[in-house]
Amino acid sequence: MMKQLTAVADRSGAAIVIIGHMNKTSGSKGIYRSLGSIDITASARSVLLVGRIKNNSSIRVMAQLKNSLAEEGKPIAFEINENSKVRWIGEYDITLDELLAGNISPQRGRHRERAKDFLEALLEDGEMDSTEIYAQAEAEGISRRTLERAKSELGVRSVQLSGGWVWRLE
Repeated sequence: MMKQLTAVADRSGAAIVIIGHMNKTSGSKGIYRSLGSIDITASARSVLLVGRIKNNSSIRVMAQLKNSLAEEGKPIAFEINENSKVRWIGEYDITLDELLAGNISPQRGRHRERAKDFLEALLEDGEMDSTEIYAQAEAEGISRRTLERAKSELGVRSVQLSGGWVWRLE
């Protein structure tokens, strides 16, 4: 069947989208959680997982389970309201394992955005000592892990000077 679908895609230039469901086996890798044979997942170039946030059933997150075509994208969240309207939330701070387990706080994606805003404000006038940044982040309730992720996403560089490390917004 996959050969026939490939032939249709080649002739028409269309992308083939297959929608499947996951089994309830917890603890195994997401790539092995599809119902039925793994053949479809194995032959696909890109596999997206859409999962529900446990503590907020209106929020769904779409994340890449497999990607052999390009750089891996970041998870993206959307909300389905009571009128069945979709509202895109944007990037969401969650790992595949957390999404599969369904045990992530709906606030987590917003924490990283707050950390990015915090870092941009601190570094808008120039570089700053990393120790001071960590101290201020802790005082603001921003975890070190979230701060590091925000730093990476913003392209903040660490530079070692004679007095220690500073962060620069590039």
